[in-house]
Amino acid sequence: MSVVYDARDQVHEDGMVMPAVYDAVISLNHELLLSVLAEGHFVDEPWGKWTPLYALVMTYKWHDNIPKILHTLLKNGADANIECQERLSYRCDTKFFSTPLLELVVRFYRQNEGSRVQMISWLIRHGADVNYVDTRGQSILCWAAGGLDRVYVVQLLINSGVSSSLDDALHTAAFEGNVKVARYLVEMGASTTRRNRNGYTAVDFARMCSQLCSKNSRNAFADGEWTDQFPDEWTH
Repeated sequence: MSVVYDARDQVHEDGMVMPAVYDAVISLNHELLLSVLAEGHFVDEPWGKWTPLYALVMTYKWHDNIPKILHTLLKNGADANIECQERLSYRCDTKFFSTPLLELVVRFYRQNEGSRVQMISWLIRHGADVNYVDTRGQSILCWAAGGLDRVYVVQLLINSGVSSSLDDALHTAAFEGNVKVARYLVEMGASTTRRNRNGYTAVDFARMCSQLCSKNSRNAFADGEWTDQFPDEWTH
């Protein structure tokens, strides 16, 4: 049975009524989304500072319709590379921008990991820029390396042609105590001795991490679990 779209009383602060596609997306109503798209509503029409696709990945509470909605948006031509302004920068002098792929990587929670990896894969397959760098100068690869220590997310980005610095990503993984990601990045050629612009190596960051991380991560770094051939300075 088809759903007839009936605009709700969703009004933005500037008096704009919420677009049909955006309304269906934030309602997590897949059937309604299919209906409004069939009626010809523009898939990327924003409400305020966000597109429907960006609003979807910013959803805090998981719902089983989220992957279906994302796939439907992409299949109907949603642009995966439209930059949207982050919520926290609305009233700041410095405006921070992001993309759906970056936010999905940043918000890679433990819940429903398989579905989240599939969503990242779909975004990349539909042209999402894996080399995007946010307003702060942080690459998507660095965000992934500093996340939940999930090698397969970093691996997916690298296998998709990411050209961001592996060394920078290793610095992030080391500082966050992500042993598995750090080991993988070293295997892929990241340097444990290259210094960043502040003069620190990944080893230095690992030492900083040792005072902040859990006992398991601390012991793993102390044992040199990144690689079979870690620098001598590692254990000093």
